[in-house]
Formats: sequence, C-alpha cells, structure tokens
Amino acid sequence: MELRQVAYFLAVVDHGGFGRAATALRVAQPSLSEGIRRLEADLGVALFERRGREVRLTHAGVDALGPARAMLRDAEHVRRAVDRHGELLTGVLDLVALPSLADHPVARLIGRFRVLAPSVSVRVATPASALELERMLLDGRCEVGITERSEGARGRGIDQLAFGTQELLAVFPPPQRDAGSPDPVGVARAGRARVTVSLDELAAAPLVLSPVGTSVRDHVDRALHSIGAAATVVVETNQREAIVPLVLAGAGATVLPAPVADVAAASGAIVRRFRPRMRRDLVVAVGPGRRSPAAAAFVAMAADEVPPGDRRVTGGDRR
Repeated sequence: MELRQVAYFLAVVDHGGFGRAATALRVAQPSLSEGIRRLEADLGVALFERRGREVRLTHAGVDALGPARAMLRDAEHVRRAVDRHGELLTGVLDLVALPSLADHPVARLIGRFRVLAPSVSVRVATPASALELERMLLDGRCEVGITERSEGARGRGIDQLAFGTQELLAVFPPPQRDAGSPDPVGVARAGRARVTVSLDELAAAPLVLSPVGTSVRDHVDRALHSIGAAATVVVETNQREAIVPLVLAGAGATVLPAPVADVAAASGAIVRRFRPRMRRDLVVAVGPGRRSPAAAAFVAMAADEVPPGDRRVTGGDRR
C-alpha cells in the first residue's frame, strides 16, 4: 500500500468519480484506475462498486474512509516535520538492506529521502544474510536497516518499525517450443488459467536459488520443511542478478519477491502465487544508541508510508 494509492481513493470519493479525480490530481485516468486496483488487491477487498459510469463505495470502502483520511493527515505532519529541517541535514546516512529488497522498496525510499534531504549522502550496504545485517546495526557500521522482522532482534535492542509485507512468488521458465522440454508441475500446460501452485509442486520442480542463509532461500527451505520436503536445487548462485536470466534460459524455477517476479513475467516467465501464500514481514530497523538527525528523518519519512495501525516499534527507546 502506498500513500499515492490512498490519495487516489480519497480523490475518487471527494470528486465523485474516476475521471474528475484524475483531472483534479492531474494524472492520467488509467494510472489512477491502476492505483485503485492495486490498493484493492493489497487490501483484499473492493472499495468501489462500479456500475457503468456510476461509482459507489462498498461497505469496506466506507469503513476505510476515516482511516485513509487519518493516514494522509499523519503523513502530512511527518512531511512538514522533515521539511523543517531537511535543508539543514548534512553528512552521510549509512543504510543496510537485504539484497532482495534493494530494488523495492529501498530504491524508492532513498529517492524520496534525497528529495527531502538533498545535502545528505547515502551509503548502502547489502550483506548476504539478515544475521549479518543485524551485526552491522549492532556494531554501529550502519544506522538504519531495511530487512524482515526478526524476533531475535528485539532481545538485542534493535528497534523495528513494521513496514508492511512482501509476497514471494513462484517463477517458472517460459513455455518451451520443444514438446519434450521438462514441465515437472504442468505449469506451462495449464496456461494462464493456472494461478497458484502448491508447496508439493514447488518441491517437485528443479530450482535456481541463492545459498542457504539468504532471506528468500530460508523462506523456501522453511516452507518445504513444513511439508516434510526439501528443495531440489539444480543451480545455486550468490549472484542475485543472475537468477532471473537463469530461469528465463530454462535452467529451473525459482522463488522471487513480487516486484522482481513482475520483471521476470514481463520477459516471458510464468509467475504463480503459492497456495497458501508465502509472505515476509518487512521492517525498518535501527540499531542501539542515539540516532543521527539524518537517520531520524529517514525513519520518520518511512513511517509515513505505513498505515497508522501498523506502526509498531519494538526494542529499546531511542532518543
């Protein structure tokens, strides 16, 4: 869920339709409609009833109206607070992130932060594992981390701000023209009508994965272990950028974060959700000790993207 999508939702309500909302916001109507669609997909409910040109709020849309307005008000408060001292911020922000989060949401967050604090340089480290990321926060090498939620981090005094969830998707090679090409779970034969795969089917597929100890690999191994199975790894690589090309070349299937899976799908890969869904909880993590003004501003900026009810901070109090 993004603030822009929430603003689109409120604009449709306030202006009485998609066309008028798009005009008021000065965006193309297809972009606004796509933003609403993604918001509804993230929430898992329809917010509007569409009957021809008439648009009405559903019961879920009515319930979402108040929290949505509060969310934008809170975001504006944070933005003003950051703006007041953004131009005064200087120096370097040392940020650490899981490699699989570098494209999304880290790149977007850094872009926003550079607009708010143009005099601050950002250094980004991408350790191979969540454990090494925590070490970098604990020993002060980095101030802020973008990672997945860890129960162990709480006991060590790392603050964690919940930052939503990210779905992990199964990604299979494009259909092969050769009828004899392997299709162990029948994904290509099922075509577009097939939208999910089970963990049993994942266990049957030859996989291209990152090494043990990396975030996505650990999720795959835990999920398969829960059904008494193990991954059949045919290619293991610590070069994350090589995984999609390997899958597209037919080396095997893989599991990827949704934003990366979308890129693979655009190149012809077959992308399927898991049944049940596989997700990871994302957090903005801050190490022990006093936060620099740059780190505090970055965390405040990130918080304005989180729904008010999800802004859970755990760990020691940092001043």
